[in-house]
Amino acid sequence: SYRINISKGKKLNGFTKFSIQNPISRHYLEEWFAHRVLTNQNVLTTEYSFINLKINNEVKGIYSFEEHFTDILLNSQERENGVILKFNENPMWVYRSTRSNRKKPGPDWFHSAEIVAFGMGSIMNNQKKKKEFLEGRDLLYQFQFKNTSPESLFDIGKMARFLALTDIFKSYHGLIWHNMRFYYNSKTKL
Repeated sequence: SYRINISKGKKLNGFTKFSIQNPISRHYLEEWFAHRVLTNQNVLTTEYSFINLKINNEVKGIYSFEEHFTDILLNSQERENGVILKFNENPMWVYRSTRSNRKKPGPDWFHSAEIVAFGMGSIMNNQKKKKEFLEGRDLLYQFQFKNTSPESLFDIGKMARFLALTDIFKSYHGLIWHNMRFYYNSKTKL
């Protein structure tokens, strides 16, 4: 897959950052349909579509297009401009890339993962977003270490819809710890 970052001030089809990949990696139309249903159920999800890819005038064929986690995502789905958090997976990938025996288990990555947000640089330079990041991070640490009940951390209705749809579509890749993304709603504090 390719991650595309458009130069500052410019957009491609309304997006500044997105990924393109062979559609087989996401089960062709299954992923597209799952995204449509998630959107219909008011569960925050990325824009997912298909494009005809051409690189240096060489036709590569149909590729899937998926927007990245930016303010454009939040605005397009009428969410408050806030922070999207994740568990930092970078140490795990560095470790795996240097190991010859990848089947041998490594450290407990989930419980040792730092919690970060997309756009950390700009977040830390904005007092409101920095405060939201710290609040969301603290909630996510409680989830990470099972320190409190889920209903005090998540919008249970949306989480239940997300989990049910994940099961229906068998799209479990979104439940792997390093693929999970969390939008912190500063109004509900969840």
